[in-house]
Amino acid sequence: MLQQSSLNVFYFSLTGAGGHPAPPEFVRGTISYAGDSASLIGSHIGISHIVDSFAASTRPELVCQECVLSFSTGPFVGTVPQSEHPARYTFSAGGFLQIIGGVTSTDGSVFLPVGTVLLTANPTEAFTVIESSPAPVLPEVVVEFQNALVHPQIRSAFEFPDGAFTGQSLIASADIHALNNPPHPFVLSGFSGTHNFEPSYVFVRNQ
Repeated sequence: MLQQSSLNVFYFSLTGAGGHPAPPEFVRGTISYAGDSASLIGSHIGISHIVDSFAASTRPELVCQECVLSFSTGPFVGTVPQSEHPARYTFSAGGFLQIIGGVTSTDGSVFLPVGTVLLTANPTEAFTVIESSPAPVLPEVVVEFQNALVHPQIRSAFEFPDGAFTGQSLIASADIHALNNPPHPFVLSGFSGTHNFEPSYVFVRNQ
């Protein structure tokens, strides 16, 4: 889904370094929708690593301690019919997106204690996706965001300039049937797996 370009990009990975499954202690959190005009809520979703890319990199790998992603979007907008899959839920701009935790680097150049605010951003859109290839069918949640502020030590590790950034969160869930009857309320969990050969991630790029 991601296209590499000349833009600077790095990833908060929900699945572990190189797209490998995360250790069990990182597999936690929920994404929920309460119905009607409610927002989409992401709560305490585990982050395991922060990496330059999922390919080989000369930059240090940043390992998370108790890092969690939480977010809230604007209100539910409606559903978009899809020919082969359940309708797509869509949510408007608004709310917040935040990653909090502790970080250490493999080369010792970065140390941030648990509870540090690593990223804050403003969601601009969110929607659900049902992908069927490769099997099994897995629901995904995508949250687009802007005005992302990244902790200075993380920016420095990945040679990012000062300023605000844009990005996207793509989170694949193991709850295969949770989105089958839109627009009913749902709760997604089990975010450790990869889908379509890509890890679940939050990626950040310079605007």
